[in-house]
Amino acid sequence: MQQKIVEAACDYAAAELRTAATDPSHPLRRVVLEAFQRFAERLAAGDPAALEQAERFRTALVESLEAGPLVRNVLGRLRAQLEQDLDDPHGALAELVHRKVRDGILERLDDPDRRARFDDWVRRTADDLLRRYHHKIGETIRENLVNLDPSIFVGQIEDRVSADLQFIRLNGAVVGGLVGMVLAVLHWLGR
Repeated sequence: MQQKIVEAACDYAAAELRTAATDPSHPLRRVVLEAFQRFAERLAAGDPAALEQAERFRTALVESLEAGPLVRNVLGRLRAQLEQDLDDPHGALAELVHRKVRDGILERLDDPDRRARFDDWVRRTADDLLRRYHHKIGETIRENLVNLDPSIFVGQIEDRVSADLQFIRLNGAVVGGLVGMVLAVLHWLGR
């Protein structure tokens, strides 16, 4: 009877693990991934207990003679999963990397001295790039203009300068009218 209960429990656990492996929203998978994330955050923060657990795990793996194929298999799967996650720009890993990089940059640029050094570096780099590649600017503009559909190009110009064009037209009409009136008055006075 005990053997049947153990076999049923093992079969159930194996079925749940297979389902969790294929279903990204499976509760067991979420629990495991959240636990790994919490452990990774503890490791990154330098938590002594987490560092000790990681060292014990590493030692156990290294000392186990049977762990070689298992570790290679796990690392192969981990690599495949990481490559798949990195290929998806909207995936959880890409979002995590983006968030960590953005937060790190914002944290670093909070310091006024760092921000000033960064601004200086950007200016020097832009100046250096402009000096080295100034001859390419005209070529790049020419290539982009040649490839544009004329109707799209005209539309883009009108979108950007239409308000200015209206102002120029209005000023032209007002100035032209005033000059015309002055000329007319001078002409009338000169008679």
